[in-house]
Amino acid sequence: MEAASQPTMGSQPLLALTAFLGLISMTSCAGTRGATEDALAPETEPGAGGTPGTAPDVAGRSAEDTRGTGSPTDAGADSAPKCGPCTVPANATATCAGGSCDYVCNYGFQKSGSICESKGWMIEASGATSNLNAIWGSGAGDVYVGGANGTVLHSSGDGVWTAQSTGVTGNIGSIWGTASDNLYACGADGLFRSRGKGTWVNESPAVTCPSYGTAIGGPSAADIWVAGYNKVWRSNGGGTWAQQTLPNSAGPLWTVLSLGATLYLGGVSIHVSKSGGALTDAQLGFTYSMWGSSDTNFYFHNADAITHMSNGVRTYDRSVVVSYLWGSSATDVYAVRFSMSARPLAFHSDGTTWTPEPVPASTTSLNRVWGSGAGDVYMVGDNGIIIHRRR
Repeated sequence: MEAASQPTMGSQPLLALTAFLGLISMTSCAGTRGATEDALAPETEPGAGGTPGTAPDVAGRSAEDTRGTGSPTDAGADSAPKCGPCTVPANATATCAGGSCDYVCNYGFQKSGSICESKGWMIEASGATSNLNAIWGSGAGDVYVGGANGTVLHSSGDGVWTAQSTGVTGNIGSIWGTASDNLYACGADGLFRSRGKGTWVNESPAVTCPSYGTAIGGPSAADIWVAGYNKVWRSNGGGTWAQQTLPNSAGPLWTVLSLGATLYLGGVSIHVSKSGGALTDAQLGFTYSMWGSSDTNFYFHNADAITHMSNGVRTYDRSVVVSYLWGSSATDVYAVRFSMSARPLAFHSDGTTWTPEPVPASTTSLNRVWGSGAGDVYMVGDNGIIIHRRR
């Protein structure tokens, strides 16, 4: 067998270079492998920001720690339950429970099968014990009530009432306004004004109102009338009030009703002004209060009957004796009465027939009725009573 050849002296430099390069290559690979293994190894040192078996991120926090930071790559960023769009019944608000659509009934309604039905007339805790004689609001979420002892209450329509100070002790007989920041309250101690922030200022102590009727009203914020029994005042909304000269036939007046360009002043007689013209006797007789959907369709009442004027035709309903009227439309009219014994205390008309309204049995008397619309109506009365129905 032939012996293996030995390297010659001429080839030794080449072999030495090859060996040297191989050694460098082995050292580089070992270093890379060690760095990679260190990066993948679990962090076990306490306080290093990670936990055994969890790789830390560049800030020293584990991926578990970074959930909810807003990064689209964070683990668990989409873990919150989501649902919708949701379809819910009328008078309800959509909710999301466990990722599924659900709903809760709005205030004044309750679940009945798959719908939210009205709870009917609800007694709301007013916090007042005085008789309540006035109510008005700029909308369903902004309602005011007035009464004896200078009482003014406010609600956002959620059944919670908050007292506002007028600084007087006399009766507040009427509340009215043109907007949420332009409100008037009138009573025995004068005419008060509020900009809707809970503060009432006595704008004119000389302008006083009785506790019955609706003594404040007008066509606009720049043309406001107050019927103060033996005197009538008018203002352009600038804070000053001028007493008006009335026909000899007027007599005491305590109700103001504005229907478009037609203004009615009611009391011992009913006087009317068309398009800003002079007041003339409407030849309609005595009234406690008035309400109408237009100047050709309106109601008024006295101690004997409710009178309905429709396109000049007068009809009477002597079976319903009430103390106040209000409606949302020609086919949705309410009437209430003050009585400690007579029942029923409230009525509703569809424009043709009056029927009793099923108010709570504990209600003893009702002085006023008002609503923001057909589905949102209030009645107020003695001893701080407030009842409210949504439908």
